[in-house]
Amino acid sequence: MEDLIYWVAIKKLPKVGDITFINYLQEYEKPKDIFENYNITEINKDEILRESAKEVENCKKLNVKIVTYQDNFYPENLKQIHSPPPILYCIGNLELLKSDNSVAVVGSRNPTDYGRNVTKDLVKLLVKYRIVIVSGFARGIDSIAHEEAINNKGSTIAVLGCGINIIYPAKNRLLFSKISNSGLIITEFSLDTKPEPKNFPKRNRIISGISKAIAVVEAGKKSGSLITADFALNQGKDIYAVPGNIYNFKAKGCNYLIKNGAFLLENGIDIIENSFPHLLTIKNEKLNIDLNSFSNSEKRVYELLKDKPLTFDELVISSSIPPHETMAILSSFEINGIVKKFEEKFFAVN
Repeated sequence: MEDLIYWVAIKKLPKVGDITFINYLQEYEKPKDIFENYNITEINKDEILRESAKEVENCKKLNVKIVTYQDNFYPENLKQIHSPPPILYCIGNLELLKSDNSVAVVGSRNPTDYGRNVTKDLVKLLVKYRIVIVSGFARGIDSIAHEEAINNKGSTIAVLGCGINIIYPAKNRLLFSKISNSGLIITEFSLDTKPEPKNFPKRNRIISGISKAIAVVEAGKKSGSLITADFALNQGKDIYAVPGNIYNFKAKGCNYLIKNGAFLLENGIDIIENSFPHLLTIKNEKLNIDLNSFSNSEKRVYELLKDKPLTFDELVISSSIPPHETMAILSSFEINGIVKKFEEKFFAVN
């Protein structure tokens, strides 16, 4: 606990930003050494330590875990960004910080029905592949992404632009509780930090930093989502954007991203195929699939679905197998984990 007090205390020192803090960690063995060797006459170190001890104690009371840059739970991909936060305040499942399969889903705070529906369909598919959904807990697309992940028994991480004991926006109180119980809430800001405008760009670098890919669903030309995309570009992440109506100002940002090299996003499988192809790998031996035990019709259906996803009607036409027989084969395959269904299409899976 004493060690945590010094981590918090260093964050309160004047002229010690994230990069300076990380550099100090290379020079000194422990945070306590950093604090004790920091000399500015106009500060009261004893007062800073008292405040920090109180904050650590309050975090304990609130069941808030403090994850430091040197902690085993600290995300390795976050260490690679330009200015990683030295500490993270967390509520929920810390194991999610270790995931290599995370996608940030961001967009407008006032989405259209199109944006809402796209977000729901996108998240619904991604969580089927056990992708962790990351977003910024804002109203609109962010909240829809978190909610949809939870509703489909998936995992989600909410990154806040304020202290973890402040629920912003206030109407997300129930969502905050849901994520606390089944997902993870994180922030770099100390307790009681208000959601000031300057905090959100800093938050956005964490959203992209812990994600392998970023999906922008609906965004204006000067939106915070484009700031997240810009961080993602600098961090070498995959950027996806949902195309929108050229007359809709809320689509200007996404269309701009596509024109400038972002992947055009039609559905979640675009992200899976490009950023997480290992999740589509078919390994028959793991399922103990014995093709010799299949009937000719089952072999035909299986081979067709190995090549590409097909709708039920497409499968009936391609296989020339009667609909009732095709349905029976698919039902058997689904029960045995040989195929899965997404967005009305079936495909063979591991």
